[in-house]
Amino acid sequence: MSIRLFRADKIKYPVYTATTIAKDDLVAINAFGYAIPATATAGLRFVGVCAKGVANAGASGAKEVEVHRTGVVSMAATSIATTQVGDAMYVVDKNTFDETGANNIACGYLVKRISATVGWLYFGVGGITKPISADGGYTTTYASNVQALSLGILLSTELKTDILLHAASLVRHGAAQSPTVLSAVSLATDLASLKVLTAALKVFYAAHNADAILANTWVYHAAQAKDCVLASLAAPTTMALCLAILNDMKAKFNDHEDETTGHTGGSSSITAHQIIAADMSYGAAVKVSDARVAAGDLIYWTILNDGTNNVTGVSAVASDGYITFTFSGDAVEDTIISYQAVRL
Repeated sequence: MSIRLFRADKIKYPVYTATTIAKDDLVAINAFGYAIPATATAGLRFVGVCAKGVANAGASGAKEVEVHRTGVVSMAATSIATTQVGDAMYVVDKNTFDETGANNIACGYLVKRISATVGWLYFGVGGITKPISADGGYTTTYASNVQALSLGILLSTELKTDILLHAASLVRHGAAQSPTVLSAVSLATDLASLKVLTAALKVFYAAHNADAILANTWVYHAAQAKDCVLASLAAPTTMALCLAILNDMKAKFNDHEDETTGHTGGSSSITAHQIIAADMSYGAAVKVSDARVAAGDLIYWTILNDGTNNVTGVSAVASDGYITFTFSGDAVEDTIISYQAVRL
């Protein structure tokens, strides 16, 4: 077997169709795997600086461009400061870099500032990272459990819909229960709104059940019905309380809804009013809010304390404003991790 040795500082790349790349342009690889002048477009990968200009009027790959893979180049900048020497820099366009850039296409770091609009850029593919954020001791909480929130939103949405339908049904009641206390509350989208909706559901359902268990003078019901009281009337101030209340309410409402005693004329259950959404439960992923983090950032993390469930780490994925950490199981509220977010 023969081995050919190439100089690592210069590499040729096939050029995209109908593309011209000038000497000293920043060069990127597009989604199709071909070289183009660098821009701040999402998905591009910076590969270096053009060593010799080329114009490809033909099909993609008809010509190649020779690219410096590493080095220092004097280039225009958007607005740089002396305090940014050593900081990661990002592509603005084929002839411009800056300390920030749309879609964070990293191209190197600043080694010398000439002026606010000119600097020396060190470029080198791989290993160019800028620390973005870190936490040396984050403890997991139920409030950040991804599955619990997702299931809670689904369950509370169906509870609101079906309880309102049931309470408004004149097939099953002598009069409709006023929906105002519940209908005015928005559906849940996050933990804060889940707490608000859970509280409203609790008040509405408790009032309905209170009428059902009266010995006489019912407002909505036709006779005394089975007591399907909630196990707790505590304010839903945490994810754990929302879980306990909503799961209990699902079971109690379904029990009440399928009762014939108490409902007008002994009317039977309306299947469509039964709650079928899954109970709330905790999953293996937690969502940690961090305003400094963006999609595409790299997350380095370790488990300092594996908690009650002795969990292990599976993955950490950055999104705009938060990081999703996935464990081997439910991290409960006592798993401790440390992490650092860096940006290429």
